[in-house]
Amino acid sequence: MVGTDMAADAAVNAGIIGANAIGDEVPIVGEVIIAGTAVYFAQEWVRGHWQDIKDGSDDAGHFIGGLASGAFHEGEKLLSLVDPL
Repeated sequence: MVGTDMAADAAVNAGIIGANAIGDEVPIVGEVIIAGTAVYFAQEWVRGHWQDIKDGSDDAGHFIGGLASGAFHEGEKLLSLVDPL
C-alpha cells in the first residue's frame, strides 16, 4: 500500500511539475500554476509533518502556560508582601 501511495504521489508531482514547465511560457497561466503548485506542495509537507506540528504546538502551549502560572504566583507573593492580609 505504501509503495502504491508513493507511486501515485510521484505521478501527481511529475504531472504538476510538467504542467508548471509548460505553463511558464504563458504569462498569467504560469503564475497561477506556480501558485497552485506551491499550495499543493505546502499541504503535502504539512500533511506529512502534522504530528510534529501538533507536538510542537502542545509543547509551546505548555511552556507558555507554565510561564503565565509562574508569573501569577510570583505576583501573588509580591502582593502578599505589600498587603499581608
